[in-house]
Amino acid sequence: MSNWKQSGIQFVYAKVSEGRGYTDPFFSGNVNKAKAAGIPIGGYHFARPSLNTAIQEATFFVQLLSATNTDLDPVLDLEDTNFNGTAAELVQWTRDFVKHVTKETGRQVILYTAKWYADRYNGFNNQLSDLRLWCARYADPQTTIPPDFGGWTQYTIWQYTDSGQLNGVRGNVDLDYAVSLQALGYRPSTHVSITKEAAEKVIKVLQSIWAIGENDVKHAAHQAADFLRDKAGLPKE
Repeated sequence: MSNWKQSGIQFVYAKVSEGRGYTDPFFSGNVNKAKAAGIPIGGYHFARPSLNTAIQEATFFVQLLSATNTDLDPVLDLEDTNFNGTAAELVQWTRDFVKHVTKETGRQVILYTAKWYADRYNGFNNQLSDLRLWCARYADPQTTIPPDFGGWTQYTIWQYTDSGQLNGVRGNVDLDYAVSLQALGYRPSTHVSITKEAAEKVIKVLQSIWAIGENDVKHAAHQAADFLRDKAGLPKE
């Protein structure tokens, strides 16, 4: 991904999980590569409502997603053609998944789907259109816009091809437009690192502070020192 930013790539989504048992083995590596390239990244879950409950899958997804520092709101990929329930049942499954993920992560979920899929379930009864839409519709973005469906009249992300080409990637890749990074809930993740030597120097300063400070100052200095020890891999006192 090192040269993707120079190619105009402004964000990336990578698969995290599928169902309640499959973990993409490349996800953590993709996150690290995106961050090294300075490209915001998010994760998505491929839903299997034909096999599992929404809570089972949401719990599995959150567990995996929380182990990394992603920058963008999570995505639910809804296109399981083996689901034989009603539109109302699929809507409820989606609502339960979204509610659980939002509760556990503090982030709103984006829904990835397509008109052909929504049409199989009566346009989701127009009951999911309050969610931000990632629309899969392969067409020339210079001459076409995605059609309205399922109560949606605008998209947040448009996947306009599954046959794009990128330097450093063998084969085809999906390419997308987004309204903005802010519309994807862009929050630069923070990862604090410090060398042991630097941490020890700062801790010495903090020790001099808590030696003469009031109780609340001592407490704050101790907390700061413990934070530095943790980030630098030093033993806590």
